[in-house]
Amino acid sequence: MNRKSQESREEGRDLIKRLGTLFEQYRSFQEQHKHVIVDLIREKGYDEDFQNLSISELHAIDCIGSHPESNLTTIAELTGLTKSAISKISARLLEKNLIETYRKPHNKKEVLFGLTDAGRAIHGAHQQFHESRDKRLLNRLKKYGPVEREAVRRFLDDLLSELTL
Repeated sequence: MNRKSQESREEGRDLIKRLGTLFEQYRSFQEQHKHVIVDLIREKGYDEDFQNLSISELHAIDCIGSHPESNLTTIAELTGLTKSAISKISARLLEKNLIETYRKPHNKKEVLFGLTDAGRAIHGAHQQFHESRDKRLLNRLKKYGPVEREAVRRFLDDLLSELTL
């Protein structure tokens, strides 16, 4: 193997190792994500222990808060989860008094979801968390030019398509 080929191979291994580190950091971020949101909710005066909320439950609450009058199918499509998963998640959220169901007078068949006061507090905290995180990431991206950002975008698209095979 020639020197250039060896360097390219080592570079590839280094990138793969860094991706592994990124995935591990993301797992840690998910837990941190939950704790920050719980802290923000407590700051709003809610004493309930929301520590046991799953990331999927948080994202379902966020989806319902961001898309009023959503039904089970809509939430499943928007979150990328199955209808069965959303059915189970919504049952837990109903039990925890974070969402409520209702029907419109002209359509008694369709069940729609809304947030309770506690659910709205969680949704607000979740939005606040993401706005803060997005602002930091956008500031980080400003140091890269359009060509570099496009290369990153293409790489992420390729990576996502690889991971969803």
